Amino acid sequence: MLKSSVKKIISLFLMTLLFVQLLPIYSAAEGFLDVITNKEEINKLVESGIIRNYPDNTFKPNQIITREQGVAVSLTAGFIPAQSYTEELGLGLIMILCIVLIYIRSKFSYPLNELTYSASAVPTKKAI
Repeated sequence: MLKSSVKKIISLFLMTLLFVQLLPIYSAAEGFLDVITNKEEINKLVESGIIRNYPDNTFKPNQIITREQGVAVSLTAGFIPAQSYTEELGLGLIMILCIVLIYIRSKFSYPLNELTYSASAVPTKKAI
């Protein structure tokens, strides 16, 4: 009888823990105050853990991103850890490779043009 109760309590605890861990992902993806365009792509990248919101619960979709930020998003989408691309492979080579791959796979725009944070979600989602 006691073992059965303990198993039920542990099962309930684990299910609750799993549910609670999913809440921040859902609320972060749906809770952006300033996302109007590319919402589906942005939400998919947030749910995947590739990008996240700012502390004020905004996404800042019109903010211009640096090449380093673009490469970091692309590499995160490709599941390459941050230490490996900066220390072992060389950021310059990886940056060129990512820009070319995103351009080829998405046919989105000329790869050296500046992108807004929101617009970068479209080719990144297509690349993964």
